[in-house]
Amino acid sequence: MISLLSKLANFLDSWCEMLKFDYEKIHGKTITAVHGENARVMNDGRFDCDRIVIDVAAAALEISVNIDTDELIIELHEPRKNTADALSNIDDRLNLVGRTLGWAWTAKNYRGYDDAFMLALGDVVPEALDPAYAFVGAGSSICVYSMIPLNLPQFSQPQPKY
Repeated sequence: MISLLSKLANFLDSWCEMLKFDYEKIHGKTITAVHGENARVMNDGRFDCDRIVIDVAAAALEISVNIDTDELIIELHEPRKNTADALSNIDDRLNLVGRTLGWAWTAKNYRGYDDAFMLALGDVVPEALDPAYAFVGAGSSICVYSMIPLNLPQFSQPQPKY
């Protein structure tokens, strides 16, 4: 019985754990560079990468994907050095440089995999709290989505009848 409770506690800890680092270290920081590995525009216009690195002054937020499960791996590293590797500048497609990191969210699928990561960009409300981009693990790569709030037409509220 204790073994089962221990397994359940470990499962709940991993289920509830959002990120494996302290996001507060980069929250509110200005993005200085954005790089991607194997960046490509798909036939349907979607933008995909195998890895994305978002640099801020003191750190680099790295988003990669597990090719077997499509689970996103979200890590914080030292800032990316200008080394000759597989990363190329992708800010011309994402327009993130100069913007401020706001809130962040992860999303798990029904199997418990972290399949999505969302970022708000801005240092004032509502931009700092509204998701602006979603990074979704699918097809062994990261698909980038621009998130736009749903704006429904304004309807006048029915007036109570007396």
